[in-house]
Amino acid sequence: MNIERPGHYTINHGARRYRATKLAKLPSIPAFIDQNYTEFDQIVENLHRNELTAREIADFISREVNNGFEKKEIAKRIGKSKAFVSQHLALMDLPKPIAVAFNSGRAQDVTAINELVRLYKTHATAVEQWLGHPDTEVTRKTVKEMRDRATNDGYDELPEVNNGTDSEEASDTARSKKDKGASTDSSTKLRKAVVLVNHRNKEARLLYDRRPEKSSRVWIQYESGGTVASVEVSALKLVRLF
Repeated sequence: MNIERPGHYTINHGARRYRATKLAKLPSIPAFIDQNYTEFDQIVENLHRNELTAREIADFISREVNNGFEKKEIAKRIGKSKAFVSQHLALMDLPKPIAVAFNSGRAQDVTAINELVRLYKTHATAVEQWLGHPDTEVTRKTVKEMRDRATNDGYDELPEVNNGTDSEEASDTARSKKDKGASTDSSTKLRKAVVLVNHRNKEARLLYDRRPEKSSRVWIQYESGGTVASVEVSALKLVRLF
């Protein structure tokens, strides 16, 4: 019974059948009145049909926790594990960069999001820079690749890039280092950044978790398509660091 409209009923289950009946212009459809219907019933049905987004599930679980339900009880009522409930509840309290990606719809896979949260605890800057790139696709595969790069011993250090140009800025920097007797140890290298380069009119990122085939070559990953290739350093042009 619809308490806001006496004499009318709310369809809890079978909305599609009801619409099909109207299209077929049938005079009636079999039904029964459920006096014990709750929102849990609707959630269960939609979960079985995979019609809910991670955000909708998280909102529902959060609302029921605020209503006094224990996570164990929620899990039992919706036929899911307690871990399922905990993972979705955690989506309501994400680190800001991950929350932005989740709330915008860029990140929807709960497993991938939770993996990012774990990685953020130890590599916050790397995760923030990765998510800050507008073309980053957040999937289990890409998060795994990101984790492998971030946890690799050489990830924090950028390789020295020579794009074959004799820029005035590069020359000034080199002269400045020479005048100051600066060393080229790792303390002078930029950390936790991404090198964006241009190779044959295609943008790509330098990969520094792979050993070069020889000293004149580096590994890159194209921004479009994600193809990985080993190329000559002299064929690259530096675009920007971020």
